[in-house]
Amino acid sequence: MDTITKAQNDERLYRHIQLPNGLCATLVSDPRTRSVSKEAGVALSVGVGSFSDPPEMQGLAHFLEHMVFMGNKKYKQENELDVFLQENGGYSNAYTECEHTMFYLTILPEKLDPALDHFASMFIEPLLSPSCFHREINAVDSEFQSALHCDHERGQQIFASQCRVGHPYRNFLWGNAKSLTQSGKHRAEELLRSFFEAHYSSDIMNLTIVSCHSLDDLEAMARLHFSSIKNRCLKKIRESTSALTITADGDVQSNDNVLCLPFEPTDPKCFTVTHIKSSNQESNTLRLIFQLPPLPHLYSCLPLDYISSLLGHESEGSVLEELKKRNWATHLSVGCANDGYSKSKLSYLFEVTIILTTHGKIHFEDIIELVLAYIEIVRQMGLQKWYHDELKTLSSLDFENASEIEVDEYAISICEAMNLGVKVEDLLTSGHIYVQSPIEWCPQLEMLLLSYLQPKNMKVLLLTSEFDYSDEEKKVEPWFLSEYCILKMKEEVVMRWADVKVENFSFLHMPPKNIFIPSNLSLLPADDDDLVPKMIIETPLYRSWHSTYNPFKQPKAKVCLYFWLPHALNASGKVYSPIYLEIYLEMLRMILTPIAYFAEVAGLYFQVQGRVSCLY
Repeated sequence: MDTITKAQNDERLYRHIQLPNGLCATLVSDPRTRSVSKEAGVALSVGVGSFSDPPEMQGLAHFLEHMVFMGNKKYKQENELDVFLQENGGYSNAYTECEHTMFYLTILPEKLDPALDHFASMFIEPLLSPSCFHREINAVDSEFQSALHCDHERGQQIFASQCRVGHPYRNFLWGNAKSLTQSGKHRAEELLRSFFEAHYSSDIMNLTIVSCHSLDDLEAMARLHFSSIKNRCLKKIRESTSALTITADGDVQSNDNVLCLPFEPTDPKCFTVTHIKSSNQESNTLRLIFQLPPLPHLYSCLPLDYISSLLGHESEGSVLEELKKRNWATHLSVGCANDGYSKSKLSYLFEVTIILTTHGKIHFEDIIELVLAYIEIVRQMGLQKWYHDELKTLSSLDFENASEIEVDEYAISICEAMNLGVKVEDLLTSGHIYVQSPIEWCPQLEMLLLSYLQPKNMKVLLLTSEFDYSDEEKKVEPWFLSEYCILKMKEEVVMRWADVKVENFSFLHMPPKNIFIPSNLSLLPADDDDLVPKMIIETPLYRSWHSTYNPFKQPKAKVCLYFWLPHALNASGKVYSPIYLEIYLEMLRMILTPIAYFAEVAGLYFQVQGRVSCLY
């Protein structure tokens, strides 16, 4: 029975089932002849990840992800699944998150049944052969080596080192050759086998299959191949009490007894900023990381959507616009990243990331105060229903008119929603639209979350290419070997942040209403045979062509304006003219940002580019 809420134009059929061994599966039948991919897609998640790594073998969950591909009792050859998929137009891959591990594949629909047999066998009785250890440890290490010079990952590991001792956020999540071999080969074999037997259980697995097969055929295949995975009865053991709950009346109830945030609240007298040497010679980044209670079960009201949208706005009166005026920053991003580290069942990490100018990095204290001032302005103003309604409208528009994604990505997205424990009917809508369950407008929750956005719940990372400290001052993070220095902030500076005077920031304010949000999305008459645009206007100054071709029946249009500038690239010589043109275009983009941002938020994308003889 199709009980899953879907977009109006979604022609796919859905069914959610639970196998006798507790494994939950969402089946998607796509009968359309026209789709992004004609392949079938499969995703299976296991409810264990890097947060469960034992201290003596960090990276074990990631290592096990590699090892389950290396043969099983039924298909003993290493990578036999990959060989089968490659011979039949498909591929497979996997990734390890903090609290789950995701495996996925694509395959030609006519080969889906044998592919599922290969795939399910990996989780029934994998060999985990020691003969593969050396090669797969090197594969894990290779992934780690590729991330060594990534400032984001380097900063995250230094942040981890500042979390509570014994807290999962302190783990070395990547794993490398050193962390996977330091316990010795024999002990590593024991740990790998025991980790699989302790955590790979059918009742904490979720499966999604997307194919052109009928729902009945997909259900038959799922039951045939995946019912034999062992149920170790882990689901009830791992169920936890939520730190925050919302009543039907919109009241927020907090359970501090189950709340264990990553780091201790910071005393203003001991507040520090971590200055990290950037691996990028021209990079200057300020990261403000706030710890919040975990929120996955409150998906219905899109928690943090309100403050993220306001704090990340780029219109007049926004934080970024003021930073640009002062030549302190060029870009700003806000919110919780869609990864298991930023959104877990233990905590949410709300981050403000600012790309600083050379001038801005010496004003990082003032920039932090500016951000905190805007947060306080929003808190004092109270939540504005009209702005919430705009966000609600935009989220619904995005959901109803979303572009189709590849079949494996779609299977993964549904599996990810299942991991969060959302209701079956909300599997497609969770994280995309406001759902009336129990309440979609909850000012009390947003105000509570705003109360967490203050210095005592904040870690500050400053990454710059300039890093001039003595050997006594410098520290080295042991895994990424990142150089950093702990800067103790003056108490009066931290107190100024904690008790920010909003009257000194009158230039910061809420954005005006967005005039670009559409109110009527009715489709105009279209001609599917109208493939070639027809000229509809011709004058001495310009010509215009038009086509009504709209095969996907989406309320979308594309307008291209070409300005012919035959002499532009020769006005200052062949070398200088292209440079001047690009400088002009960049200035134009910056000038138009405050108004263009509103259009972009409403789904109208704008760009200005230059090429030989024209602008478009």
